Amino acid sequence: MRVVMIGAYKPDYARHYVIREGLRRAGADVDERLLPLDRHTPGRARALARLFPRRGETDAVLLGAFNQMLAPAAWALAQTRGLPLIVDYLTGLLDAAEDRGAVPAGRRALLRAVDRFAISRLPTLTDTAAHRAAFAAALNVDVRRMAVLPVGVRDLDPLPPPDPAAPPLAQYAGTYIPFHGVDVMLRAARLLPDVAFEFIGAGQMHTAAVRLAHEIGLSNVRFVTGYFPKAELIALQARSTIALGVFGNAPKTRQVVPNKVYEALALGRALVTAQSPALAEFFTPGKHLVTVPPGSPDALAAALRALLDDPARRAALSAAGRARIEAAFLPQHIGAQLKTILENLV
Repeated sequence: MRVVMIGAYKPDYARHYVIREGLRRAGADVDERLLPLDRHTPGRARALARLFPRRGETDAVLLGAFNQMLAPAAWALAQTRGLPLIVDYLTGLLDAAEDRGAVPAGRRALLRAVDRFAISRLPTLTDTAAHRAAFAAALNVDVRRMAVLPVGVRDLDPLPPPDPAAPPLAQYAGTYIPFHGVDVMLRAARLLPDVAFEFIGAGQMHTAAVRLAHEIGLSNVRFVTGYFPKAELIALQARSTIALGVFGNAPKTRQVVPNKVYEALALGRALVTAQSPALAEFFTPGKHLVTVPPGSPDALAAALRALLDDPARRAALSAAGRARIEAAFLPQHIGAQLKTILENLV
């Protein structure tokens, strides 16, 4: 099977890497055509028209995640060239915009219209059944054309077991965005003054997180600011005792399983994260990871204390979580699922 994967994105980003390499491992011939990241939508649309395959060049076209604004143009090109098209709707346009703050009424209407058009008229992908149901409810559209494709993880990079002689370290590694709930983690840190917390990453809520840590007088918190190459990040994560997931009490928390959850499990760290219908689609709380109610610093602090006091349970969670990733969420698993979706589409 021949697939053209097209869009403006960084090819080493987890979702794109897993899909591209997964399809290749599943036996597909993937032709990746990248649009310029430094142009706005009109410039990208012109590049899309120039690079979009012709009839006979491919069996299917995949518009990569974060290119949803180009979906109507891609649909028109696919129609005129007689090619099957699928759009990776990992996040909705309106959903992503609202995640960053208030959206002006005119732009809100535009983003909602594009979301409604693409999801109702085109075959699309999203990451969980809970997210698909959220699209149906928020946009009032039929989502039968939307297939579920888990995010998955690039590979297994198991860390060495935590050093039993080292002080315990609860560690967050990710982007500072609202639904990740860094504020919840910081308030949990206040309840565990004898436990070190480390926050690795950057993003829109970083300044607010540092300010909150100062306001509530945290002396057990360290911020490691920035985005790091994989080898450097893994070296930082090797110092952790427990990995922290996402804890914001937000709709998105209940709808998605973010990259960082898969990655923490693949690294072989006991993970604590917020309970959600989306998470329960793929993982068993208490077996693969520990879950707590979203938005609750008290529950998070209690769960961390219990795990820190029970190294045998941490080791069991670590082994079970990593085994679950190895069994179902590596690129070859995701690629095989997507290849079947594309074959049915063709």
